Amino acid sequence: MSYQLTGDIDHEQTANPAEVDEADEICFESSEEWLSWVGSRVAETDAAYLAKPDFMAGHYKGERSTAKDYAGRELLELLQNAADAAMEAGGQGRVRIDVTEHGLCVANTGKPFRTGGVRSLMTSHTSDKPEQKVALIGAKGLGFRSLLNWSVEPFITSGELEIGFSRDAAVRHVESLALTNSKIRKLLASSGPKPVPVLAFPLVGSDLAQIDGLPITSLIDHARAMRASGYDTGHLDF
Repeated sequence: MSYQLTGDIDHEQTANPAEVDEADEICFESSEEWLSWVGSRVAETDAAYLAKPDFMAGHYKGERSTAKDYAGRELLELLQNAADAAMEAGGQGRVRIDVTEHGLCVANTGKPFRTGGVRSLMTSHTSDKPEQKVALIGAKGLGFRSLLNWSVEPFITSGELEIGFSRDAAVRHVESLALTNSKIRKLLASSGPKPVPVLAFPLVGSDLAQIDGLPITSLIDHARAMRASGYDTGHLDF
């Protein structure tokens, strides 16, 4: 059984391009460019965590704390992001919510993800929205963390970008770093959950194959179909 809800969103205030950080306003026109850019950001994260492993533990705690703080607001955060995307594209847009047997898909029209938005997902408290100095509703980086309350493998398709997140894949990535870093090995060996921030290690390109299993692949196909029906961005939560 599945359910579908569609509606219009309207946000009349427009941004002043002169007040936007151009470095974070890149919307790549090919998946290859996104793959290269995300790979460079992950390499920067690797270098930072290898140099100071406590950063990783701190980012993990921050990710979990923010998810807890935003608990109960998961769907609202996605709708706020949809409204902001509509505002950035001119003020009006559409949003569609599908609930399937495998999970939730939310799609919207509006301006696709740009580099600043992806950066804000990977690193907490770096939302691209405050820098724009307009009355945007949400904070993409913080609000998206609320989805970790619902999903073990959230996925986004937007423009030429397809990006996913997986706790298992993030842990495997950090375990590879631990092979050459005794402090990271010690952190991973501590009791309790491994202190690995999920959103710091996105999956793009062929790495998306690490998100597997029928439920999640079915949802990814559903999100792509929503995009093909005229929406600019699709989120899914499994």
